[in-house]
Amino acid sequence: MMALGRDQVVEALADTEELPSFPEVVLRMEREIRSPDASVARVARIVQDDPAMAARFLRVANSPFYRRSRAITSIKQAVGLLGLAEVRRLALASAVVGRYKEVGSRDPKAFWIHSIAVALATQITANIAAERLTQAHVDGAYVAGLLHDLGVLAMVQLFPEAYQAVTAEVAETGAPAWEVEVREFGIHHGEVGAILAERWELPEPVRSAIHHHHQPWLADDDHRKLVQLVHFANFACSNQGFDRLETGFPMGFDDGAWEGLGLTLEQVPEIIDQVKIQGERSEVFWDLSS
Repeated sequence: MMALGRDQVVEALADTEELPSFPEVVLRMEREIRSPDASVARVARIVQDDPAMAARFLRVANSPFYRRSRAITSIKQAVGLLGLAEVRRLALASAVVGRYKEVGSRDPKAFWIHSIAVALATQITANIAAERLTQAHVDGAYVAGLLHDLGVLAMVQLFPEAYQAVTAEVAETGAPAWEVEVREFGIHHGEVGAILAERWELPEPVRSAIHHHHQPWLADDDHRKLVQLVHFANFACSNQGFDRLETGFPMGFDDGAWEGLGLTLEQVPEIIDQVKIQGERSEVFWDLSS
């Protein structure tokens, strides 16, 4: 496999129009939900403006994970019952997964189940470790977890043959994907994802979490806690079988992330149980959004 240079990858990211843009419906919803007078009715209208997302939203809202005592038949009803925070998470995942199903020759189900599981696990861990986090870190937890492997999508789309060789080597040797990427591309998917996230105008803490989720010790102090959250959730999901690569090799984990989040051994059973639950929940979500 002929190695590419980092400059080639960065240039391709800057020049191409092939890469997906961030869903406008999600940006509109973010603005509405973060406004001081956020309205259930206005949020519902935003969802309804995207028929595909509205259909997926109703399927998910009526699933066993969310359904109340009666069937949910309208978007406004769903928004009112679930609450704006959960609606934000559902809408983001629905829009991103629905728009970016293609991941080259890779299994899109494995990729997105892993991504959704990490998003949910990052949010759960943020709630457990909330005393050590800023509100910006808690707010960014789900988005950072969902998009932590964003760079893989870009690399697969721009360099499909080269990235297939990376996947094959990882499956054969068990080497960390990001290390193989650096050797063959001069850049890893975390940095690629951060470049794309900046293009999408995502918040800096989220960009940092995407960039450094395999190397949390490199993150700036201001953003390191969010990076550690994603790093830990990624590790936990992969080691519980929710791994995008399905290689069977456990990934490494930085002890400093555990210490930095202030987690204790007594919290391990709760965290593992939640990871399993959220992983199974992500499988249900995939089936409903496909």
